[in-house]
Amino acid sequence: MRNLKLYLIVLAVLFAGTVNAISLDEFYEAVLNPDSISVGAEFNKFLQEAETVEDIDDAVQTWSSYDDNACRDWITKAYKKHKTDRNLGIARVLVETDPAAAQKLAKKLIILNRKDPLAYQVLVMNLLTQLAPYLNAEDWFYYNGDLIKHSSYIKRYYDLAPEADWALFGKLALDMAQNRFQDARDTLQKMAGFNIQLNRIFALGDLVADPGWRELMQYYVGLIPEHVQSYGDPEAMLDAASALSSYWSEQEEWTSIVDTFAPIPETLDLGEVFIDLLIAYDKLGRNQEGLDLMAGYSDGAAAEIITWWRTNYPEKGLQEYIDSLRQEFNANPVVDAAYLGSLSETTQLLNEGRNYCAAYPEALLGYKTLFSSWGEFFTKESYSNAETDIASADFRADLELWDDYALLNEEEAILSIQNLLERIYYGEKLVNATLIYTLRPSWIETPGIQFLAVNSFFNLADYDSVIRLLNYMVDAKTISAKDLEQLATDENPVCAHKDWQSLLDYARSIATPDEDN
Repeated sequence: MRNLKLYLIVLAVLFAGTVNAISLDEFYEAVLNPDSISVGAEFNKFLQEAETVEDIDDAVQTWSSYDDNACRDWITKAYKKHKTDRNLGIARVLVETDPAAAQKLAKKLIILNRKDPLAYQVLVMNLLTQLAPYLNAEDWFYYNGDLIKHSSYIKRYYDLAPEADWALFGKLALDMAQNRFQDARDTLQKMAGFNIQLNRIFALGDLVADPGWRELMQYYVGLIPEHVQSYGDPEAMLDAASALSSYWSEQEEWTSIVDTFAPIPETLDLGEVFIDLLIAYDKLGRNQEGLDLMAGYSDGAAAEIITWWRTNYPEKGLQEYIDSLRQEFNANPVVDAAYLGSLSETTQLLNEGRNYCAAYPEALLGYKTLFSSWGEFFTKESYSNAETDIASADFRADLELWDDYALLNEEEAILSIQNLLERIYYGEKLVNATLIYTLRPSWIETPGIQFLAVNSFFNLADYDSVIRLLNYMVDAKTISAKDLEQLATDENPVCAHKDWQSLLDYARSIATPDEDN
């Protein structure tokens, strides 16, 4: 069914640029101010110069969304007086809620305008908006029969306007209704060439259960590589891919999933399709291909993919898939990465992160997992330098692994600590942050860590430590005298500290000309 295009009301600016005696945005103003002006009179002015069915439809829906009864009554009464007015006739069809009555009105409009494509368009629009989800073959038979009954009108419209969007939509639906599948493919190819999006009219998820439409959508998905080269984003084609993947997964048609999506990498941008492909490989005994697919992205990509699966589609048999991989493969880095991604419990992630570091010391994933998990841990638990605190002692022991991490990739290793401290800071475990940042002398050299530490002390009202760190940040050129002066302007409480003025004077004394400016 047609949807009220309420976005046209909210974003009235979209109306701008339509060339009419009264433009759509001017008619919109009339709808908003019905007491100061006759909406019907303004609608009539608009109709006199409206050039497209879409414009008339937008105006009708705008009016009806505010006052459906007034819109319907005015158009019905006006039509009775002026039945030969094409645009008024189009509006009358659009406000008719009974499909059969609307089709009858549209046919009368065609009789009066036999060579005018717009008269046919409103009939085709009505026919296609009656397209319901495929529920059973019997209902589908009656709908297709209705399309075939109107085939002469649909064909005539296409002959009059072979490049018009709705003419192509109508022809495609008729081709399918008459089982002319090659003609339907040709029509779809033509639509793709004009960048006409199939999902603009058809709810593809509602049609995929029909064998003919399902085959057509499979063909449509196959056009993605060519479409990407010409137009970029293949939105409607990916919509078809999603519908197909969901249907085949429910029906356990694993071969169809592999044959359709494996050769078209663009479809794997859809997470659900990617997951269904992994499951299909597993069900077909072809897990190595799934591992190769995940390994082809980046170090640790398998963990990210499986984490996304766990977060968004836990009902899709994740644990069964992971168990299958671990039974089939031993000491496989991709499988072990996938296993890491399937975990959510912090203690388990700490243990398995260490195990991954031990098994694959050159891979970054284990270290990244380990210190991310420690960040989560210390948002809930307190850190202590006391040796009797077992968890804190374990963390300090794990810093030897952090040292290895830094040798592999210093930038990423430092970022892992900054992220850990940031997580703790926003988790309001501020004392944890003030203790942990000191565990490696080099960490404080990172500006992001400096700011996290000084803000932690500030929120704890430990202004002695704030002043100490601000001195360090001045020396490190992380902040300037101007930054400190801004704090004074904001009447920051740290400015009342006994050492504040000496800090400010020092910062000014070492300021360079560039900093002064």
